[in-house]
Amino acid sequence: MEECISIDQDVLNEIIIPTMNVSRVVNGISDPDEQLNKSQIYVTTAGFKNSYSYDKLIQILCQSVARPKDAIVLGGSWRVPVVEGLLDKNFVRDLKLDGTYNEASFEREFESKWAGDIESAFFSSERFDKQRTIQQAEWKYSNKTSKDGYYIMGVDVGRFGLVV
Repeated sequence: MEECISIDQDVLNEIIIPTMNVSRVVNGISDPDEQLNKSQIYVTTAGFKNSYSYDKLIQILCQSVARPKDAIVLGGSWRVPVVEGLLDKNFVRDLKLDGTYNEASFEREFESKWAGDIESAFFSSERFDKQRTIQQAEWKYSNKTSKDGYYIMGVDVGRFGLVV
């Protein structure tokens, strides 16, 4: 799966994988132990942690620990192509210093760092998580509010550009 960062999970799981998972037949016989036709290769740049592609990455990483002969995860940054002479270091430096280039995009595309939020999120979940700690918990009435006072907590989880 090329650029699986944008792949539709349902299409992949319900259409592509079942269709491509047909055993190879040689002289009318299929080998049930042959892995070639059942192999899956996912190629992509880093994306957002709350996505299908990130969940798949974690799943394959766990598989590589449990069954190292059956699964592997490889990753890298811009440094490997520079060392091998495939990418100009000055190009990467100039791109990173360009004030119009999105820093988060650079981190994903060139550093292979997965971002914490989808770009269209109304708020940063990382920033929200940092605020989850109550600075001064109230376990009983403290005279700070009236006896009928209460707390309301909520969060808007909408997305920009969401089509409903």
